[in-house]
Amino acid sequence: MTVVDLEIMNLSLRRGEDCLRKKNIELVGWSMAHGINLKLFDLHRISTPDWTVQGQSFDPALTEELRQRLALQQPSILQQVEVTLRWALTDPDAIRQLQHLYSYAEKVRGAYFIGRQYFELESGDIALIETECCLLSLNNENMSYVHERYTVTLRYDIISATGTHILARETQRESVLAKLDIHRLGTANPSELLKYDANDCGPEWLSWMTNHWEIVLEIIDRCATEAVDDGSFSGELDYNGFPSRLSMTGEFIIDNVRLFCYSSDRKGFSAMLRFQEHPYVAEQKSYDYLGNDLDIFVNSEGEFYLDSANTSSI
Repeated sequence: MTVVDLEIMNLSLRRGEDCLRKKNIELVGWSMAHGINLKLFDLHRISTPDWTVQGQSFDPALTEELRQRLALQQPSILQQVEVTLRWALTDPDAIRQLQHLYSYAEKVRGAYFIGRQYFELESGDIALIETECCLLSLNNENMSYVHERYTVTLRYDIISATGTHILARETQRESVLAKLDIHRLGTANPSELLKYDANDCGPEWLSWMTNHWEIVLEIIDRCATEAVDDGSFSGELDYNGFPSRLSMTGEFIIDNVRLFCYSSDRKGFSAMLRFQEHPYVAEQKSYDYLGNDLDIFVNSEGEFYLDSANTSSI
């Protein structure tokens, strides 16, 4: 290789480094444009407030001895969780890789608290630890509220007390903290909930819906579970967005059920549901989180199926 060749190679390397630095600057600017000012951001853990959902749960396969070891190592575990969370929120490569959206985050300064934790035995002395991290912001009354919830998952060696983070895309395993028990709240009286336009449907469809109301409720329950499972995020670092199952309780309220008949062989109903959320601020008044409008059709065999689910923040 000649001297000229070496100079060309060095010039190419310097240009590559310059491009990388420029890309990192652009990524930091991208984060700032969406609300988080990384120059002011200082990630730090605060005490968990009383009003939030919290606590630990354990895989039955974890022996009492292993649980005691994990309890003693909790400060180390939380420190490693924070290292991972800081990487995810501030490292330019992580920002590019994870692509978090930081809208309405102007007052996010880095305070967060620990919510729920789940401990699972993977094999031998290796545990999988899911930790919910609740990043805070300030509302118009300068009260702290949960701006975003993240699940940090560690593959943790109990003997050496060291862990490595796991992203959702790196495993087939589903987050336990994101699993929901979808169920309906309150009474559901057909005379109060059924909406009917005589110009759209004949009285026979209304009569059938009224007389088979318990079946209708079972159909809504099934389709509600299907809609949430198919159309929501787990809250993990690389699978975070709206709606997030990490924020949801699994409870929902039926607002109304509207009948429709597009033709003699294409009829069904639309169910408007209000899914509830975990508390995100002290003295919270409403727990409505997600509006989900389910369009449910019946086929020629009399089988009901979910055709579409339209979601919105409420």
